[in-house]
Amino acid sequence: MRQFTHTFELPTDPATALPLFTPRGEEAWVPGWKPDYLHPKTGETGRGMVFTTKDKSGKTIVWTCLDYLPAIGIARYFRAVSDHQASLVEVTCTSLHEGTTTVRVSYRHLPLSPEGAADIEALREDDFRRDVDGWRDLVMPHLSAA
Repeated sequence: MRQFTHTFELPTDPATALPLFTPRGEEAWVPGWKPDYLHPKTGETGRGMVFTTKDKSGKTIVWTCLDYLPAIGIARYFRAVSDHQASLVEVTCTSLHEGTTTVRVSYRHLPLSPEGAADIEALREDDFRRDVDGWRDLVMPHLSAA
């Protein structure tokens, strides 16, 4: 198992930031993000929601929401690629000071096959940090337009 964690700041409050990191919220700022909502069909984020996406190679990723706790700024998801890997994903939004939120993103990967283990082993901390910093860059214009 490997875990990666990185943080960034957004110029907004946690109550505004957290919904941006739900499946429906990410549709507004993640290029190509098109979840297929299985339950509920509306895509409302809540414990037990289930949806699928595709990875870069076209494999189906099955996601479920483990916890969505806006009052304390936490969203947790489990995602799995059959016979490949499973991951726990957590986004935590906390107030740094008035009008600024620290967004903490954590992925914990577990291989389900030798191929999955090789892919997880190939992941690099620097790439993860750059990707998560990219989230901030993608979210900022959305915050400005809101």
